[in-house]
Amino acid sequence: MRCARHDLAEAPDGKCILCRRAAAHRAPLEPWVVLGGIAVVLGVCAAYRASTSRPVPATGDTGFEPAPRPERGAVNIVVYTTRWCSVCRRAKKWMSEQGIAYEERDVETSPENARRMRSINPRGSVPTFDLDGQVLVGFSQPDLESAMRHAADRSSARLPR
Repeated sequence: MRCARHDLAEAPDGKCILCRRAAAHRAPLEPWVVLGGIAVVLGVCAAYRASTSRPVPATGDTGFEPAPRPERGAVNIVVYTTRWCSVCRRAKKWMSEQGIAYEERDVETSPENARRMRSINPRGSVPTFDLDGQVLVGFSQPDLESAMRHAADRSSARLPR
């Protein structure tokens, strides 16, 4: 048994080891009390999840904002991918929906593509983007948009005026 005041175990004589009071005997919890508590917790979790969930996008809507479009042909984008990579598929889908031209290189079907990707990304993770020499590993819409703007700015700075 345990002391009701300190929640400490009782000594061999049956008293609290700190205050020397007799330990209080607690009745075990009834199963319906435990199940009721679990039901309350699950209800609160479900209500929280419902209040914080995002609406599901309509068919064809990816939930992404349109990317700023650099001048056509201003940025050469090469994407190193694999067939099994879901992030690669999501990146390609987003770029296609935005009308962004890119060259896809599957690193599993071509040893040359794998070698090229390893030269710019030694870890070999996919997707790997090569934007006119600027390398981006992984897909994040804001990061890719920023890299495209940066590459477009660099290429326009190189053009004679």
